[in-house]
Amino acid sequence: MISLEEYISVGSRRTRVVVTGAGNPVVFEAGAGEWSAHWSLVTAAIGNRFQCIAYDRAGLGLSEPASGSRSAAVLAEELIQVLDELKIGKPAILVAHSFGASVSRLAVNMAPERFCGIVFVDGWHESFDVWERQNISNLASNSSKLINLAERFGIFRTINRLWNLVSPPVCPWPLPAEIWASILAISNSAKFAATTSSEASAYEMGDIEVAAVTNLKVPVVNLVASRTISPEQVPPDYPVDAHNLAWCISSSKLSNLSSNSVTKILDDTDHMVQLACPQEVVKAIVQLERMIQKHRVVGHT
Repeated sequence: MISLEEYISVGSRRTRVVVTGAGNPVVFEAGAGEWSAHWSLVTAAIGNRFQCIAYDRAGLGLSEPASGSRSAAVLAEELIQVLDELKIGKPAILVAHSFGASVSRLAVNMAPERFCGIVFVDGWHESFDVWERQNISNLASNSSKLINLAERFGIFRTINRLWNLVSPPVCPWPLPAEIWASILAISNSAKFAATTSSEASAYEMGDIEVAAVTNLKVPVVNLVASRTISPEQVPPDYPVDAHNLAWCISSSKLSNLSSNSVTKILDDTDHMVQLACPQEVVKAIVQLERMIQKHRVVGHT
């Protein structure tokens, strides 16, 4: 299986891209605080069937940082630039985790000719912000209020294990040792902290931007985790069950953006579906490909 790591120019910055396999293009948009490494289990499993394109957003992974606004719309424009630089001619499937759902919705809206479908992987929907404001802001514990930020990052399990490099934490997923080591190192860097803070400061703007995208004219497969967080990942006073139910309801609304959509609720994983259950993402991509083919046949009859 062919795998190529290269650096391309997005604006004036070097952006790292990992291209695996050959076939119809599948582009992976990571959640907040994530990059191409977090897709490695999926791309390794499906690179014999598709051309998998995973990239590091500016300031994440091994890409150079960016200044200025990092709202979802800006990131969507940069995603399209990645495809331009790689000269991807065929419409691509988008696979988007968590916050990446907002980036992907805007990218499809900006350049519908570049994309043929989306797999949402426990994606963020702006309606969850209402639950956050009504519940998290009223909690007495300041530590609980930080869950708002951590949720968007999509790295609950990782956050709990990152900060002790003297005794490196055990990887909770079946990642190769070298990939886990690189995730730990990058997640403890000043660049990572600055970038995640910059993206987080633009979340409110991103919700406003993406709320205007109410109709995606592409097929959608929507994977939703029923247990986004667990009690051991959050402070004792955090309403875990209420959170998970609200997230499940909110994330499921992404299916309403397309008239051709399928929703699958996953009970055997947390928020990091692509690492905990990569086979579910693989199956969703294959299912979406079949939906796209059927959609094209119907559209020409």
